[in-house]
Amino acid sequence: VDLGSVLNKALGEAQRRGRKLNAPTLSEPLLVQADARHVEQIARALVTDAVALDPQAPARLNATAEDGRVVVELVLSTSRVAPDELRNLLDPFGSDDASRPLDEGRLRLAVARGVAEANGGHLRFHTNNPNEVAFVLDLQAAPAPVAS
Repeated sequence: VDLGSVLNKALGEAQRRGRKLNAPTLSEPLLVQADARHVEQIARALVTDAVALDPQAPARLNATAEDGRVVVELVLSTSRVAPDELRNLLDPFGSDDASRPLDEGRLRLAVARGVAEANGGHLRFHTNNPNEVAFVLDLQAAPAPVAS
């Protein structure tokens, strides 16, 4: 599956729905070894639900393919995610408070993380400073197609 093409499609859909993304289109194919429907589900969650944390925040999208892996990083430049929220970012319930409603975006991200793992990959996040949150998708690269 060409992850780059799937991500470009998800970015276009999000922009048509009014999301202000400052993410470049990926020009090179990023072939991954995974189920096509799963890749689409993960890409939509990554683009739509991660960006929903702060829809006005600039987003950078970086992708690399090396050592048999394809790694995509979506970085949001935002300070709107409180430090206590970070530990629950991929938890659909978000806290131990039973009165708090289910966060559908976090639910989709949690499901996407499980789907990535079922396909031999990972979906995680990190923050190196209080003004950025980076979501990282790591999947196994597909073997290069053989020319006939």
